[in-house]
Amino acid sequence: MFAQLVSTYHLHLIVDHFTIALLTFGITAEILAAAAILLSRGRTGFVSVWGQKLRSTSLLLMIGGAAASVL
Repeated sequence: MFAQLVSTYHLHLIVDHFTIALLTFGITAEILAAAAILLSRGRTGFVSVWGQKLRSTSLLLMIGGAAASVL
């Protein structure tokens, strides 16, 4: 039954590649957030706020990727 489900809906593509994409975008977002925080150097402004929001976004992407990898 599981083999038929996998072959019918191509779950390999959905599960594996979605997991890799989540983790890749999470790492990229974390690198961009670190660069934005370094560029702002403690000042408040658009870049600093953008860096903090991007850092929380990267955390959510990493958690989603980790949860998807378990599945």
